[in-house]
Amino acid sequence: RRTYHLGMTIYLDDEVRRRLLARDKDLLQELFCELNPYLQRCLSSRGVYNEAAEDIVCETWITFLTKLENFEGRSSIKTYLTGIFFHKIQEYFREKKKFVQPEEDLDSLMDENFTADGWWKQRPHD
Repeated sequence: RRTYHLGMTIYLDDEVRRRLLARDKDLLQELFCELNPYLQRCLSSRGVYNEAAEDIVCETWITFLTKLENFEGRSSIKTYLTGIFFHKIQEYFREKKKFVQPEEDLDSLMDENFTADGWWKQRPHD
């Protein structure tokens, strides 16, 4: 098989597979440069920016590198990476749901329940 560069789609051949498994810096840099903008666009289209976006992209690449031995080349590298990426996005939104912002303003909640020196205004009931 040959390696075809069709835009950002890179198909695997024996040489590319060998270089991937050897963690060839030049090939990994090429993949990163070709595929990272795509990952960033996907995140921004879902409203994920800044540190969260960087974390998701980094976790995607880390998982990609740790799971390379499982990649058989039946799809493009982009397809394989995208599958990992969308699982990371799902994890992000699942985690985000766990941390729902309180409906009340924290300052007003503190003022209602504590004195200026930090003591309970009225001790909570057991």
